[in-house]
Amino acid sequence: MAVDTQNLEIELNNYGNVIVCDENNIKSFIVVVENLITDVTTIKTIIDGYVLNDFQILKDIRLSDGKLKCLYIKS
Repeated sequence: MAVDTQNLEIELNNYGNVIVCDENNIKSFIVVVENLITDVTTIKTIIDGYVLNDFQILKDIRLSDGKLKCLYIKS
């Protein structure tokens, strides 16, 4: 089952500007959102709902330079 990146991006755009929302390669998925108008937990919960079936491990999450960066990998 593939990640529904289009709907994930639409949902995330309600809380900030999505810069990247796509598979980085076949083993990882990256999301970068800037100008957040909500907390990190809300964004993580939204992303988890879309990606955890395919990318089970949240390897990295950080807020840096006003951008939230999340990297998920396959287990």
